[in-house]
Amino acid sequence: MKPIALLVNSEDMLSTVKDAIANTSAENDVESIMTHTYEESFKIAQDFKANGGQCIIARGGHARFLRAMNTELSITAIPFTGNNIASMLIRATKDWGEFAVIGNITMVQIARELERPIGAKIHYFEITNWADFDTIMLQLRGAGVKAVVGGYDATRAARAFGIHDYCIRTCEIEIVSAIIEAKGVLSALMRDQHWNKLFGAAIDTIGEGVVVFDGMGTISHANQRAIKMLGENGVLTKLPLAAMQSHKDKALSSGEPVYDELYENNGYKFTASFLPIEGQENSLVTVMQEVEYVHKIERKIRQKIASKGLIAKNSFESICEDSPAVKKAVEIAKRYAVVNSSVLITGETGTGKEMFAQSIHNYSKRADEAFVAVNCATIPANLLESELFGYVEGAFTGAKRGGKIGLFELAHKGTIFLDEIGETSLDLQARLLRVLEEHEIMRVGDDKVIPIDIRVIAATNRDLKEMVNEGKFRSDFYYRLDVLSLRLPPLHECKENIETLTRNFTNKYAALNKRRVLRYSDDAIKILRNYSWPGNVRELKNVIERLVVTSSKEQVEPEQVIEALHISVSPENTMQKNDPGTLSAAETEMIRRTLDECGGNKTLAAKKLGISRPTLHRKLKLLEDEDI
Repeated sequence: MKPIALLVNSEDMLSTVKDAIANTSAENDVESIMTHTYEESFKIAQDFKANGGQCIIARGGHARFLRAMNTELSITAIPFTGNNIASMLIRATKDWGEFAVIGNITMVQIARELERPIGAKIHYFEITNWADFDTIMLQLRGAGVKAVVGGYDATRAARAFGIHDYCIRTCEIEIVSAIIEAKGVLSALMRDQHWNKLFGAAIDTIGEGVVVFDGMGTISHANQRAIKMLGENGVLTKLPLAAMQSHKDKALSSGEPVYDELYENNGYKFTASFLPIEGQENSLVTVMQEVEYVHKIERKIRQKIASKGLIAKNSFESICEDSPAVKKAVEIAKRYAVVNSSVLITGETGTGKEMFAQSIHNYSKRADEAFVAVNCATIPANLLESELFGYVEGAFTGAKRGGKIGLFELAHKGTIFLDEIGETSLDLQARLLRVLEEHEIMRVGDDKVIPIDIRVIAATNRDLKEMVNEGKFRSDFYYRLDVLSLRLPPLHECKENIETLTRNFTNKYAALNKRRVLRYSDDAIKILRNYSWPGNVRELKNVIERLVVTSSKEQVEPEQVIEALHISVSPENTMQKNDPGTLSAAETEMIRRTLDECGGNKTLAAKKLGISRPTLHRKLKLLEDEDI
């Protein structure tokens, strides 16, 4: 015999029950048994217990009757969602206006609350005995009431007396909920013997205070932590605070937990939760946590996250906003930060995409949680999936013993930043799309899903729309990523930022390298402002660090800037060669622009460039040779 019996009131319900059992994989635990009267249910329960059964699931009236009969079985009532009751009441009101509601106390209470809003006239009958049905139906027929709203038993009785019925059927989700609850109770019962042996020792080792009250309202066990917080002279026989007693009584009377109430006693500040023990009348567990203990745990968690580098170091205050274009980008990003939608940040290499992502995270409600940054271009394609989703032990050759948690799980409650998203494969994009749609992941090699709560920010320097057109990027994934778009302007569009950034980077690298802080001549700043910066802020940062480290003078002049730019210009934006007889693109650009600004006056141009007139002539000759 299976350990759980589910009592079924009708053939209609039986079909739903079978689906629920299959969908909860409970075929080995739960069997369905047809019943009609309360007395029949009691007889089934007696036989079931005699054959080793342990739990019964039943609808409201049957469940309450079995509990009252003290069957010594665990009884789980199938819950009402309320929606079924409301829909039947509305239908009966529309058809008749006046009708009767017959059922258990929960059904009657819900109907009473809805009577006035739906404009019905309702007669109420709470069923306690099966024999009451016939008496009630005769009474209704004599009073001219022609319709009944109720459960399977009530509506079956109504039909027998020729009264119209509106049956409140049990839906699958209600049955699933009851099965899950019953399976949990069954597991608890099976663990009881083992638990009784370990209980006392186990709760004395934990950091929380625990007090257990039995069905007589007396303390059956209290661990050492609880005795310190509540006891007197090393003994605890009752709750010392009236407020605690009041909250305990409230939890017992309502059957609902009372969570996280704050108290102070014996020099301790602590919170306490009062948790009724299901299936054990008047029994309750009180769990207490010292405020300082909670703070200590939180600090450890934060330190652990920080040690893994899962923090966002930058904020919007770190971003230079001298440029109107950057200021506008910051304003947009702040609006995005207060919602949970996905963000796609686009911009050239070196424009600060990760800085903006970190700033969005730190400005959001998730700021206290993890920020996990992933560069999709630096992790080999065959490893990226397992890094993102994790894997179980034995998932593939070389998998770590015990498996590995993935980056998405590490980002739970926080933000994951997927940089270089355009480098991901189409197959991986499909899996990432499912994560965005379903908010759940599955580790590589596993068959179970793990729910996650994360905010996704992606970034790319590629044109994803063009990649979609070329079939290199999934369109559905693109549109799911690009809910909120943020374009970061290149540095040459934000020249107002260059002087401030130059001074900020100078101060930073002077401190890091223990060098003096450099000053910049106006002409040096002008060259920096006029340069095209193909590497954007990252290139500027490198140039300034080079100047700080190599400069032997306190003031930087144009010639030093040009020399620094010779080294830093990227291959795609320069004609630089090792041959000293050639000029780089940066130097060529500076010379030509300065000559234009000076109206072709070579003496003035040489002065502004910080070089001699003969040197300028020599460089112009090189330019002529290159043009040839």
